[in-house]
Amino acid sequence: GLAGGLFAMARTSGRTGGTIDSMPLMRLDPATHAYADTLGWLRIPAMKVAGASGMILPPNTMFAPADDWGVAPDGRVAFVRAKPYRVQWLEVDGRWTNRPVIETSRLRVTEQDKREVRDAMGDSIGVLANKSTGTKPARAMRLSEVTFAEFKPPFQVRAVSISPDGHVWVRRLSSAGKSDVIYDVFDQKGMRIDRVQLPSR
Repeated sequence: GLAGGLFAMARTSGRTGGTIDSMPLMRLDPATHAYADTLGWLRIPAMKVAGASGMILPPNTMFAPADDWGVAPDGRVAFVRAKPYRVQWLEVDGRWTNRPVIETSRLRVTEQDKREVRDAMGDSIGVLANKSTGTKPARAMRLSEVTFAEFKPPFQVRAVSISPDGHVWVRRLSSAGKSDVIYDVFDQKGMRIDRVQLPSR
C-alpha cells in the first residue's frame, strides 16, 4: 500500500537539453532511503534543461497551468489537475477515483496581474537546479525574459491542503486586486462539496 514513507516530486532521468513539462510523484521508502514507487505524473510549467549540466531553468511563463497534490492521513494521494480542473484520488490499493471536471470561468491575465508579478519579482527571479548537488543560486531570470499566459489557471500552485478528515482544500486564483481568498473543498471521492471564502490574511 501507499501508507508510510515520504512523497516528493522528483526528476529521475538524466536528460540533458530540451524541455520538461511533467514530473513524477514518487514515494520514498524510509527503510531503504530509495524511491519505491512512481505514483503518477504531474503537469508542470515547461522548463528548459540546460545543456550537458542538466540544470533546470525556472519557467519563464507566468500563470502557466500546473498540477498539484496532497497526501491524506490514511496514505491516499490526491492529484489536483489544472487542465481540466478536477481532483483524482489514488487509493492505497492503486485504484484511481475519477470525478467529473469542475467547470470554471476563465480569468484573463490583465495588465494589473502583470504589474503585481513584476512588483513581487523585483529585478529578477529564479534559480537553477543542479541534479547532483541540489538547488543552488545561479543566473537569475531577467524581467525581460518573463512572458505571461493568456488566462490564469484555476488554482494556485503549492496551495493544496488535506484536512485531518481527508478533504482536499484547493486555493483558487482570483481576479487581480481581489483581497478575499476562496478555497474549493473536495471530499474523499473527489466531489466538490463546499466553497470557503476568507478575508485577506
